[in-house]
Amino acid sequence: MDAYIPVICCIVVGLILIVKGGDWFVDAVIWIAKITKIPNFIIGATLVSLVTTLPELIVSCIAASEGVESAGIAVGNAIGSVTANTGLILALTLTFSPFVINRNEYMLRSCLLVGAIALLFGLSASGVLNPWLSILMFIPLVVFMVDNLKQGKKDMLSKKALQEKAKAEGLEISKDEEDEAPQKDSKTIITNVVKFIVGITAIVVGSDLLVDYAKELAQMMGVSDGVIAVTIVAIGTSLPELVTTITALVKKNADLSAGNIVGANLIDICLILPICAIISASLGLTGLSVSLQARYLDFPFCLAISAVAFIPALIFKKFRRWQGITMMGLYISYLVLCVLMAEGIIFA
Repeated sequence: MDAYIPVICCIVVGLILIVKGGDWFVDAVIWIAKITKIPNFIIGATLVSLVTTLPELIVSCIAASEGVESAGIAVGNAIGSVTANTGLILALTLTFSPFVINRNEYMLRSCLLVGAIALLFGLSASGVLNPWLSILMFIPLVVFMVDNLKQGKKDMLSKKALQEKAKAEGLEISKDEEDEAPQKDSKTIITNVVKFIVGITAIVVGSDLLVDYAKELAQMMGVSDGVIAVTIVAIGTSLPELVTTITALVKKNADLSAGNIVGANLIDICLILPICAIISASLGLTGLSVSLQARYLDFPFCLAISAVAFIPALIFKKFRRWQGITMMGLYISYLVLCVLMAEGIIFA
């Protein structure tokens, strides 16, 4: 047991560096975007979504760059993060705070997410994710980003119209924090430059620690990298989404949590794995190796949990408590089957 302690400590340190580094990096990037006068709707609709997935991206890319022996972590982290986001974090939201949805807001994104998972499932059926075919995964991502930009611009114009109407009627206009000009004094500049450098460094170092010691822990426990990836690594890199969800629940804003999770999942699926496949091809491999566990457990359960989450919601225009409970049950069953597969009890 004593031999496990240093390895677990290194994994925890890696996770802390990833989460804290991610916070600093996001803050710095948003500040840089504002001083360069990038519109708020672009920052919120695209930049924040992409930057917040950086931990998962770096973890998977580092794993993919180490070749076939770490491919299980690359795939398991990406697909495991999506499964954890939906089967654990979104399930938690729906269990405690089911809510009515605007079907128009969720229709396209939900269809894109479920369709992207199904497409990835099909492309990986041979056991290798071909780098050229994986480029097809970018299509749902582009559609998602374009829709985000349209929605962000629409919201911005609507807000501007309301402010102009209030001004015409002589009413006091409240100024949101996001509308205020960013500070440009020397202290703020130095602080954000330091946050940017330290943040990205912490993410890279933390990701490297997480990948290396996750592999070592898997070897010590006698299980596959894939099992460690879909549990410790995937849940660890999903901590920002978990914190956002808990905050949204406390503030009784469950809709925010669900929206964030859909966006994060789409980027995880459509950006990370194609990039990992391209990295694998650059090493002289035919593509990203996809394990038996990924094909028989990870992808099917990810697809099933996502279908339970979004298809009934689109039909009934409401997320219901039974969906959260069902999703949580599927997620627990999935983890149990992963352990049984690691022990050779199933698919031996």
